[in-house]
Amino acid sequence: MLHLKGHIHHLTQYLHHHPGVALIATLIISFVESLPLLGSFIPGSVTMTAIGTLIGANIIPIAPTLLCAIIGAFSGDYISYVLGRRYKDHWRVSWPFKKHQKWLKNGEAFIERHGIKSVVIGRFVGPMRSLLPFIVGMLNMQQWRFTIAAIFSAIGWAIVYTLPGIIIGALSLELPAHEATEFLIEGILWLVFIWLLIWLLQKSYQQCVIKINNKLAELWKNITHTLPNCAKWISNSTDPTDHGSLTLLLWCSVLIVIFLFIWVSVLTHSGITSIDAPIQYFSQTLRTPTLDRIAITITLLAYYQPAIFASFLLFVYLLIRKYYWDAFHFFAAIFIASGAVYVFKEFTPSVRPDTLTAAYLSSSFPSGHTTMSVALYGFLSMLISIKLNRQWRQVPYIIAVLIILCVGITRIYLGAHWPTDILAAFCLGSTVAMVVTVNYRRRKLTKLHANELIVVSVLCLFVGWVGMMYIGFEKNLHKYTPFVHYHSISYDEWWKQTPKTQEIPLARSNRVGHPVQVLNVQWLGNIDNIATYLTKEGWDKHTLKHTFKSRISELANTSKLRLPLLKQLYHDKPPVLVMTLHPTKGAAPIVLRLWDSFIHIDLTDKPLWIGTIDYPLPKHHIFAHHHRSHAQEKNPLDVFIKYLHKPYKWKTITLTTNQLPPHLRKAAGTIRRVIIQK
Repeated sequence: MLHLKGHIHHLTQYLHHHPGVALIATLIISFVESLPLLGSFIPGSVTMTAIGTLIGANIIPIAPTLLCAIIGAFSGDYISYVLGRRYKDHWRVSWPFKKHQKWLKNGEAFIERHGIKSVVIGRFVGPMRSLLPFIVGMLNMQQWRFTIAAIFSAIGWAIVYTLPGIIIGALSLELPAHEATEFLIEGILWLVFIWLLIWLLQKSYQQCVIKINNKLAELWKNITHTLPNCAKWISNSTDPTDHGSLTLLLWCSVLIVIFLFIWVSVLTHSGITSIDAPIQYFSQTLRTPTLDRIAITITLLAYYQPAIFASFLLFVYLLIRKYYWDAFHFFAAIFIASGAVYVFKEFTPSVRPDTLTAAYLSSSFPSGHTTMSVALYGFLSMLISIKLNRQWRQVPYIIAVLIILCVGITRIYLGAHWPTDILAAFCLGSTVAMVVTVNYRRRKLTKLHANELIVVSVLCLFVGWVGMMYIGFEKNLHKYTPFVHYHSISYDEWWKQTPKTQEIPLARSNRVGHPVQVLNVQWLGNIDNIATYLTKEGWDKHTLKHTFKSRISELANTSKLRLPLLKQLYHDKPPVLVMTLHPTKGAAPIVLRLWDSFIHIDLTDKPLWIGTIDYPLPKHHIFAHHHRSHAQEKNPLDVFIKYLHKPYKWKTITLTTNQLPPHLRKAAGTIRRVIIQK
């Protein structure tokens, strides 16, 4: 691993000083990946993710790199299109298409089914991605239509395929240097593994499905002959040879095993529960007022009150229309899911995340909202799907899955549940919906029309959701507000740094809750006055805009000083003040960040700010193992102190390594903290 780190370090430093090489490599990779046949052998998702990692780690600039990726992808597609259009008759009788006619037939069928959309969709479909522009040319699609579609597909491909790498690279800057490289390498290796897994599934999916389907059909045939009485309890009344119910029961068995594994892990605080704290902590770092409102709007789709109200309306409607079999099973799905949640909550003591203003008294495991959404939307999508034409049967399931996933994600984001609560709820709700579906299939379908059921279902759900939005939106907005812990200490205790000041954290945590940076500045005073004072001393103030657009703009900045894509946080809050200083020509700049300490100093109306003074991370920081230039050998705190004079007074406190979190002791030398007041 150390040998690999050394190679990566040298490579990234070279790319940092020669960004043109990275741009040319990006152009060539995206171009070759788009050519017919050759592109099938280039792992575009892996290579573009690796390039995205360099972008996120501030090693290469984002705008020129994405532009090169887009130009290369579009050029490859356009050349493929021209070759297919100009030599279409020749290619059909030439290698390799003469031997593999199914390649052309599958591509032509795909294009016939999706039209111009196939150019965009094909960009993200593994084996077909490099052949589709070529086949589109052979089919004589109008050039202007292809050009427009190819431009949009190239833009989307460049962004989507680099985004995972950008996130990994940006997150690696949140870690200490001695851990960041391992994180980066492991992240890329996991992406390679996922890519290989997807590639294998694409290669063998159809054959595996056919084989499994044949085995299940054979098993079902044996069951109907050897255990006819058992078979009749789960057989499809419209087609006794259909083994769909057996497939559903086998899926239920798998889901039950997964659920029990999660349940035991929660009871013993072991196993998969190790993912809970990091994911929950990370989700809280993404909180914004706008996202909070969106999340509450989504989570209200599965609140008990509107869900039960909508279910009751739909149940009454089915009874009035005399669709008793449908009404009974719809009621059973909701009732069984609610009962199962109640039972497991009673026998599973699981404390909820301690992040919200309003305290929950009930157990966290499993998520009732998520279980309800799976049972409600899952079973309802089945009722609608079986009454639709075959070509539309996937649509209700897709909509239901999207709603269920969004509800589950919002429950984690809002701090109401742990990730394992959501996974268990998916398993529990799916099991209930499948078991009820198996019993529902035992009788012939009612004459209830799909359009009628869709309209009524949407109206019932919409009425319940709108009512809950009107009655409970503001209440839930307050309920899910993150709780902030405030402390209070006396002025003398703070200035003398007595043992009580241990309530002031010594280190800032990263986005998964690990201490990552020593907090070496405490400043008592008005933040505007501090900014004005430092500006007069030659410091530059950075405008803090917490929007995605502003983050991308900063990442696209080609100046020597670029701040990381992800804001550095304290108590899940971004800094209220970021200022930089270039002491002398050629000297390394230093960065001051100040956060609200959430600590009140008695007998003063001035707020206490807590922060860091340090060198900015160099663009190759994550690969530079404790590497510092000669310009950076001087402690940034000493440089900072030179700019402190009247009306401010200050003093430094030396911290021992034993006072620091264990996570930071190895990397720490002599640590000092400066405390400042006016």
